[in-house]
Amino acid sequence: MRRHTLAFQPLVCEWFPATELGIECHREHSTGKHPPLHRLHVWWARRPLVLSSAAVLASLLPADGRGEFSSTAAYHAWFLRLLGVAGDPVAAQASLFAAEGRRLPANPFSYPRAYTHLPTGEDLAVLHRLLARSWQDQDLQVLDPMAGGGSIPFGALRYGLGVSANELNPVAAVLLAAGLDYPGRFGPGLAEDIEHWGKIWCDAVRAQLEDFFVGDDVHAYLWARTIACPDTGRPVPLSPNWWLRRGEVGVCLDGEGRFRIVRNRADPGTVCRGVSRSPWTGKTMERQYVRTEAAAGRLGHRLWAVACKREGHVHFRLAADTDLQAVRAAEEEFSRDRGRLEREDLIPMEPIPPGAKTGEPIRYGIRRWDQLFAPRQALVLCRALETLGRINSRLEGERGRAVAVYLALALDKAAGYNSLLCRWHAGRGVVAGTFDRHDFGFKWSYAEIDGARKLLPWSVGQVVRAYRELAGLLPRGNGVKLLHGDAAGLTQVPDGAVHLVCVDPPYYDNVMYAELSDFFYVWLKRSLRHTHPDLFRGALTEKGREAVVNRSRWNSRAEADAHYRRRMKDCFQEMRRVLHPDGLLTLMFAHKRPEAWEALAWSVLDSGFRVRAAWPIHSESPHSLHQAGKAAVSSTVLLVCSRRPGVSSRCPQDLGERVRAATRAAVARLPERATAQDREVAAYGCALAVLSEHWPAGGSEGPPLLAATLRLAREAATP
Repeated sequence: MRRHTLAFQPLVCEWFPATELGIECHREHSTGKHPPLHRLHVWWARRPLVLSSAAVLASLLPADGRGEFSSTAAYHAWFLRLLGVAGDPVAAQASLFAAEGRRLPANPFSYPRAYTHLPTGEDLAVLHRLLARSWQDQDLQVLDPMAGGGSIPFGALRYGLGVSANELNPVAAVLLAAGLDYPGRFGPGLAEDIEHWGKIWCDAVRAQLEDFFVGDDVHAYLWARTIACPDTGRPVPLSPNWWLRRGEVGVCLDGEGRFRIVRNRADPGTVCRGVSRSPWTGKTMERQYVRTEAAAGRLGHRLWAVACKREGHVHFRLAADTDLQAVRAAEEEFSRDRGRLEREDLIPMEPIPPGAKTGEPIRYGIRRWDQLFAPRQALVLCRALETLGRINSRLEGERGRAVAVYLALALDKAAGYNSLLCRWHAGRGVVAGTFDRHDFGFKWSYAEIDGARKLLPWSVGQVVRAYRELAGLLPRGNGVKLLHGDAAGLTQVPDGAVHLVCVDPPYYDNVMYAELSDFFYVWLKRSLRHTHPDLFRGALTEKGREAVVNRSRWNSRAEADAHYRRRMKDCFQEMRRVLHPDGLLTLMFAHKRPEAWEALAWSVLDSGFRVRAAWPIHSESPHSLHQAGKAAVSSTVLLVCSRRPGVSSRCPQDLGERVRAATRAAVARLPERATAQDREVAAYGCALAVLSEHWPAGGSEGPPLLAATLRLAREAATP
């Protein structure tokens, strides 16, 4: 490992186009236009691709572009073009805001979304000349030790950099292979293989299941859970509302319990926050009664409407006798076959462990993973899984192994849109998947897709389209190195071998990745048991080494916080070990609460890093369901860190004033629409840059100093 100090200053330490990138992040999040890496399979809290690419490139490039560019302005403009920002996003967004909701005659953005841009050979040549000249090395290595859904390594691979991606979670490890490795290894041609075997699979499943679904035009079946009225014993259909198309088409329930479709209105919902109302007596059924009935397994199901789609238009009808007969036939078939399915391990019978997110379904009587599916839904998935096993036995070699992965992801997607936690989106006229939020939110009214004719063809088609786009965006033979293990033990990475560690670490208590991913793990371990047995050895995902604050695993919040701090410090110390002496650790963080920032900052600073720069980017969509209504932060802060040399100096007497000045400067850079939480988050990042220059080495002085610094930043950020 070389010990000399390079002479250049990284670009990200002096300049970063935060405003332009924030706008591009919002464009990337556009509903229905998500990047293919995101559409391939569910993963939570993904970072925008354009931000990931920018963080990587700005951390490696020099601040000075002399030798290639005549001016700093020309260099910065080239950097934006390299990312795909080919116009003026600030002016375009200003035009949208000025329109105030009116339709503009033309899209003010004159160029495609940035992540779709393919860098030219000329731009790549300039990039690599700048990198080689600055680093005196032709083989720069980028590591994401907590790669998750793969946004950061994806952003680095597109520019011809050496990339290693590590992930502890087995579900994410499969996604990294599917999203990064296989598209570069096999290219666009593999899409035809996936499509070919996917059609064979879909046709075989349809032949087994078409008697259990009625008609070719069914878009979705709309179900309500039912509970016995305590006074009359009659079943009460439960739904928070009865809209089919919000504001236009709804249903009403008459005195005999019959539904009818009506225009421009709908009956009030019969359940709100666990409290239900009986339409038979008008009385309220308290939350405890509802939960007791649910926990005892006494909730029923009622099919209350069917959405049909013809020539692109959705219309609605009531459930017919033929629909109900098909449901009963499916339930009888599943009951007859259940014993065999259990013996052959084709149904996920694993218990759902108590947890921060799994507690809700458990409260409503769902204690095993198979209980997240109605009988007809379970029949569909089990038959699809069994048939997929026969398909996989015919696939050969590494190419066949890759096809098996994509078909397994299609089965996962089918499960995600075919559970009791799916809902009918009356505003958009679509089925919303299990994870439209980052939780297992119980649904009183759920939606079901035709499992014979629609579900698998749709999910396979989604995977094929995502793969084609990925193969078009990633270079062939990119040579990504995929690691599966603990970020605190990167044994395959030598000391000082990595020029940039770029990471999006877990955000304190924001997402319980292991708990949520168990939903997919139980299907993947069955669909990939023969092709990837090394990834799926346990009954469920490992929880003990996950770096999150999960109160359900500990006796107190303080213990959960201490676990997070220990795990994060272990990980950051390992990142410091593998980092080149002149390399950077660039990390992203987005959390609104001070305790989350204290925990992260302590683990970074106490691991021997100093903060060189902090850039707040207004990156998160305000329409995201997992953020809506939570005063959630919409800014991501990019913290740029390097090894802290030697022993830090003592804290100066004017530390507080330095923190206030840095905070005011950071807040001034935010867009006008930034929330109070965004201002606080931006302030935290810049305050850490000041504090890290004087961080005490060891001892007990650090934590109170850190808390005081963040408090000063928070106060200075308040208008």
